[in-house]
Amino acid sequence: NVTTIDKYAFYDCRSLKSINIPNVTTIVEYAFCNCRSLKSISDLSNVKEIPRRAFYRCDSLKSINIPNVITIGERAFQGCAFDTIDLPKVETIGISAFLSCKNLRSINMPKVRIIESAALYSCAFTSLNLPATLDSIGGYALSCNSGLKYITIDEANENFVVKDNVLYDKDFTKLIQYPVGQEAKLISVSNTVTTIGSGAFAHCKYVERVDMPNVKIIEASAFNK
Repeated sequence: NVTTIDKYAFYDCRSLKSINIPNVTTIVEYAFCNCRSLKSISDLSNVKEIPRRAFYRCDSLKSINIPNVITIGERAFQGCAFDTIDLPKVETIGISAFLSCKNLRSINMPKVRIIESAALYSCAFTSLNLPATLDSIGGYALSCNSGLKYITIDEANENFVVKDNVLYDKDFTKLIQYPVGQEAKLISVSNTVTTIGSGAFAHCKYVERVDMPNVKIIEASAFNK
């Protein structure tokens, strides 16, 4: 009958491989942090929030069912072993939520509104599909060092646009994300662009030259190696 897993409840239980908590409605921050052998967890259909570092460094966790979660907190799943994840109702993905999920190749997030900084940093995506609902993208949020080649966005989105696989704000004044896996050596940035976003060209190992005639602002780590 347990409905709440409190702060640090299973912290550093490194031998814990599975847990069945079907009636839980609340998971508090750090609850399963550093459970490095945890491979499976029961259906969390009653949970609406995954708080910060709840499953941080659960290196063996490959799948989780969170059909009604709306908010994912800071570093909640950092370092997990997901290949794919389904986030049907998630609206906010917090800072570094999936940082270094190096096997994560597919993510479904049809209702996401906010992707905070470094949320999907260092994942294994080769393509990303962004929904119409998206209205905020933090720095480094989409910076993958795996070979991201394709970025698409729902045409109904009112805040962002993709042209030639490059993500911009709606008026083409800010270049938000260049796909890391593109093999072009010379990049010519549109005359309308005045800002290069944080991490926009990070890990672009093929790029040798970027012409950006009207750029006035280059944000932090825009060309980070």
